Amino acid sequence: MSRNGDTLSDEEGDSKASKPGEVEEASEVEENWASYSNAGFGSTDYDLWEDLAPLKETAGDADSDEDGAGFDDFPVEQLDTHLQEIPTAPAAEGLKHLVRLGTCDHCLGRVGGTKPYGQSLLEAGKGVRNLVVTRDANMAESRDDHAICPFCEELFAEIELLADLVSDELAPYEFSRLQIGGQFPKAQSEAEDDLRKRYGAAGSLPLKSSLTDEIAKVLVEKLPSVKM
Repeated sequence: MSRNGDTLSDEEGDSKASKPGEVEEASEVEENWASYSNAGFGSTDYDLWEDLAPLKETAGDADSDEDGAGFDDFPVEQLDTHLQEIPTAPAAEGLKHLVRLGTCDHCLGRVGGTKPYGQSLLEAGKGVRNLVVTRDANMAESRDDHAICPFCEELFAEIELLADLVSDELAPYEFSRLQIGGQFPKAQSEAEDDLRKRYGAAGSLPLKSSLTDEIAKVLVEKLPSVKM
C-alpha cells in the first residue's frame, strides 16, 4: 500500500486501522464512566424520595367525602323540579304549577290567562283550580299545604276588611265620587312582578290594580250613592 509516494507494509496498514474489539472496549469505558463519578449519576444507594412524607387526609377532604355520601340522601323532589322547563300559563303544566305553588283563587284568575270577559277573578280562579284537580287529583290539597299565596300574600282574602276600613274612614265626609288607590312596599311589588312574569300568562294584571278594583267593587255595594 502506498500513500504520498511512501510504501506501507500490510502490517503497518493493519496497525493504523481500528480494531473492532478496541472500539467496543472504548465504548464501554465511555458508557460506564458515570459509575465512578461522585456526582451521584451512577449506581448508588441514595434514595431521592426518602425525604417525602405521605399525605394525610385533611378536614376538608373528610367534609367532601361526607358531602358526597350525603348526596344520595338529597330530596328527590328538589332534583326533579326542573323549573326552567315549566311553561307559563295558560299552558296546562303552567296552570298546574300555579296550583302547586299554593296560589289563591283570585290570583289564579288574575295570572292564569283563562278569564273570559265579564267573569270575576274569583270565578276564573275557581275554574282553573277545578280544571287542574280534574286532571290530577293530587293537586286538591295543594292550597291546604300553603297557608299564604305567593303572589298576593293573602291580601285578596282581606278585601272585605279593607273595604270596611275605607268606608269607616270616609263616613264623616260627603262626596259623590271616589277613586281608590294603593301603595305597596317596593320589595313586595318586585317579588310579585317577578313571579307573575315567570309563571303567569302574558299580559296578566298586576297586583296593585287588581286589588284596588276588587275593593272598589265592594265599596260600590257599601256606598251606592258614590260613583267610582
